[in-house]
Parts: sequence; C-alpha cells; structure tokens
Amino acid sequence: MEKKIIFLMTMFALVSCSNSGKFNSLSNSNTTNIVKHNYSEISEYKICWNDVFFVVKPQYFVYFYSLSCAHCNELKNNIIEFALNNGNVYFCENEENTKISKDVSYTIGINDVTKLSILGFPSLIKIENGKLINNIAGIDKIKSELKI
Repeated sequence: MEKKIIFLMTMFALVSCSNSGKFNSLSNSNTTNIVKHNYSEISEYKICWNDVFFVVKPQYFVYFYSLSCAHCNELKNNIIEFALNNGNVYFCENEENTKISKDVSYTIGINDVTKLSILGFPSLIKIENGKLINNIAGIDKIKSELKI
C-alpha cells in the first residue's frame, strides 16, 4: 500500500509540471547531469510576478519556473549559466498570483502584468522597450530562443 501511495505521489508531481499539452517532452539530453548551479547564485536576478515589467533595461527575458517541476530542474543549469554570462535574464518562481493559460497569443504587445499569463512551467518571455514580444514554454523552445 505504501509503495502505491509513493508511486501515485511521484506521478502527480511529474504531471503537475504542465497545464496543457503544448509542452515538449523531456529533451534527449543527458538527464544524469550533475547539478552545478542553484537558484541562490542568481538572487539579484529574482523578481516577483508583479515586477515583470519594471526592469529598467531595453531588452530582457523573464524565466518562469517551479522548484517542483522536473522540466525546470532539467533546464536549471543551462538557464542559470546563460543568466550569469549575459545578465539579461530574470527569474520568477511560481507564485500564488501566477496566471496560466492555454493561449498566450493575446499577451504579445502587452506592457501590463494584469494582462500577462504563461503556458506553464518552464516558460520564458522576452520584453523589448517595455512590451512583451515573445511568450514561449518548454525546454526545446527556451533553448532555441536563448541559443543554449
């Protein structure tokens, strides 16, 4: 009985990482990577949901993640390494007020967090001159956007 409960909890944790079928499956990368980085290294790049549009830079990315998301954990080393080398990625951990939607096409061009939603975790938005110009989700799409 205890094994069944552990199995069900594990399955729930894996399934809860995404809220739609739009996510890519785990990439074909080596999933036995040793964790090199942790989120404490980028503490100066952490922002909350309500501050997404208050960064004073002409162009930057905001990476949305959840600590319990297997996909986010798989991407963690790459995204932190990119942020440490480029200084234009901000990190927003899953919060109570994070809005998730199945369609984010309406978010292109917005400059107000009350209109923002993401597809799930991990997600990445690109903001230029105060306006959202890209809103994507999934390991492969994020790696492609950042060229990592």
